[in-house]
Amino acid sequence: MNFNRPSRLMLLLSVRFLTMMLVIGIPEWIASAQDTGGSLGSAAPASPARPTTSPQNNAAPSPPSPSSPSTPPRVEQPPQDFRAAYSRSRLARTPEMFGDLAAFGQFEFTDGINQLTGPFPAIADSQKFSDNGHALPRDRFFYAFNYYEDALRYEVDDVIAGIPLAREELAFARHTIGFEKTFFCGRGSVEFRLPLEQGQDYEFNDGVNLLRAEGSRLGNLFIINKWLFIEQCDFALSGGVGFGIPTADSVTATVDSGFPLDWAIENEAVYIHPFLAAIYTPNEVWFYQAHSQVQIAANGNPIVISSGALSSSLGKFNPQTTASLDLMAGRWLFQDRENRFVRDLAAQVELHSTIMLDDPDNIDLDLGGGLMTNLAGIPDDLITNFTAGLHANLSERSNLRFGFSVPVANPQFGFETIVQWNMFY
Repeated sequence: MNFNRPSRLMLLLSVRFLTMMLVIGIPEWIASAQDTGGSLGSAAPASPARPTTSPQNNAAPSPPSPSSPSTPPRVEQPPQDFRAAYSRSRLARTPEMFGDLAAFGQFEFTDGINQLTGPFPAIADSQKFSDNGHALPRDRFFYAFNYYEDALRYEVDDVIAGIPLAREELAFARHTIGFEKTFFCGRGSVEFRLPLEQGQDYEFNDGVNLLRAEGSRLGNLFIINKWLFIEQCDFALSGGVGFGIPTADSVTATVDSGFPLDWAIENEAVYIHPFLAAIYTPNEVWFYQAHSQVQIAANGNPIVISSGALSSSLGKFNPQTTASLDLMAGRWLFQDRENRFVRDLAAQVELHSTIMLDDPDNIDLDLGGGLMTNLAGIPDDLITNFTAGLHANLSERSNLRFGFSVPVANPQFGFETIVQWNMFY
């Protein structure tokens, strides 16, 4: 694995941030538990004082009158569910992170005469925990819509003459539906996300050359297991692991310059996403979140080439290992407006950085007659995007969010529009 300077810098920043969170959070967490005499997970409520009677003149206390029986004092019961301990806390009220677009990846197909280059997001598992993600385990249903302008960039080149034949940038849309369910009294959760994608097909036909690419409508299923490690009144730390399951269809491409070649990228790679998430609310107005994630492909995607009735496997394309750091800061504009359509309104800004921890996978094969093909991943090392948006609580159980994202370094799209809806139960 080849680590370059931007990669080492991002990893150093991530380690320093997480170390700072642990140094700040763990001592306060332990001290809070020792002061209250409760467990480290949550402080036990103090027992009410027992009523006492004082004897007067060494006389025995008189029995209570039958006509006025004494009423035992009311004892406050501890919460039966861990979720009740923070259901109205500042941490739980903190909005989810909007997130950004993880990189798609570029694939190149050639027949030795012409070359088609294009992205295929359905099999690139371009999902992140930070997309509509929260550090706390939550019970919710959700829907998200992401529209990316100029995200799918297709190129057609004449390999022999070395000149471009076509350049086109297409919009891309993703709909994501999912739900999250807590367990172990709210200390853990499991989440399912299923993306549905539009706009991946492309065709170039000038009457002589035909180059076509077709992507999947269904994306990879994303399963997230999250655990709450530390929970205080103003700080929480969680972590877990996500799995990208290859539910998307294979990607196909055709390059026909008189000798048609059909390519297929079989979607078989399983992705593993270990992550950490922290949330901090110093007061009733300001809030902060930070997420850090690594994406690792457990296996590769087979490449198959065919011409007519003949087909051959060329090997496997191994996706790159990536690491991301996502930071959010926000402020409540107003809260607790009764009998209004919007009860609470917050503004938030976010910075998202993704780095490639290794070089793109290249497959160079001699197909006969000097014909070569090359399949490559994302060439850029560091991708940075900026996101801003508004979070509106419509009720105690639902919110509606609108965001806008623009690239800062190594742009993968023109701009992104985000709409997210969460319903809690």
